[in-house]
Amino acid sequence: MAASLTVQTLLERHANGIHQHQPIPTFAEIGAAGKLPHIAIVTCADTRCNPEDFLHLNTGEVIIFRNPGGSTMSALPGLLAIDSLVTLEDIIVVKHTDCGATIFRDDAIRDTIKQRVPNRAVEVDAMTFGNITTSLEDSVRENLRFLKGSDLVRKELADRCVGFVFDIKNGALTPVE
Repeated sequence: MAASLTVQTLLERHANGIHQHQPIPTFAEIGAAGKLPHIAIVTCADTRCNPEDFLHLNTGEVIIFRNPGGSTMSALPGLLAIDSLVTLEDIIVVKHTDCGATIFRDDAIRDTIKQRVPNRAVEVDAMTFGNITTSLEDSVRENLRFLKGSDLVRKELADRCVGFVFDIKNGALTPVE
């Protein structure tokens, strides 16, 4: 059985590879070049669902928001903040096959946390954790409806929200209407 990954292993990888680091442009440099990212992607925190890989992204091209299940509800504050800074033009919502958010349930997570910290039950009961209780396609539709229906999202941006399901086995990115 292979040894499990440790923080120390990651730090050693960093030290061994730092000579390959290419400088990353500062915000000022990006702005001066007129290359501020204008597309945001909301996707799952699952490490198998990497837009950097399946969309063949370069550093700095898009802004990626990750959370369990790829929830636009959870991502909204960050989307609004980024939109106020760079004026987003598009939002892409990507769910993926074999998502853990289709397996766990918010109530079970709440119960576990409340057992650990029973004095915070009211706060924990108000939390959502991104579980998906519908089909992936319906979850994408629900997340798009949320964005398009929010008066916090500029109409021009809401009109340009699109969604997809990424198949982790064959790599297909299927649009959801």
